[in-house]
Amino acid sequence: KGNHENLEMSACSFEDFCKQRKEYIEKLDFAIVHGDLMSKYVYQESLYTGAKIINLKSRTLQGYMVCYKINNKLVVKETSLSKTLLLTLFTKMAQEFDINTLEVYGPEKEWSESSVKYGMCKRFFEIEHSEDLRNWPYMNLMLD
Repeated sequence: KGNHENLEMSACSFEDFCKQRKEYIEKLDFAIVHGDLMSKYVYQESLYTGAKIINLKSRTLQGYMVCYKINNKLVVKETSLSKTLLLTLFTKMAQEFDINTLEVYGPEKEWSESSVKYGMCKRFFEIEHSEDLRNWPYMNLMLD
């Protein structure tokens, strides 16, 4: 725990996003670290779809989050911050984003059953052409 009263929230630059994301993902035992080109795609695609990529910084913390504001809810699709820290920062985020609800996608080991867990593979639709194709994985670029 630390003092986060002087927490600064600002737009996260591409360089900071790549650096922080790489450092965070390298610590996860279920994720693949992509190069800067793929991180650039994730960064640009997130901004294109209306996400805010936020850099959070205080004396004792540095992290990022990719989030969407939907009505009075902040949906955090990816973050390097822990659940405990996000809950601690909720009041500050509620004021900053004018929200009353926080929905966070997070690593399975850390988040409760009611949270949405990270998933690296998913199928968007049923494939009718061949049974063999149903087993082909799709790797997601975001940790959602």
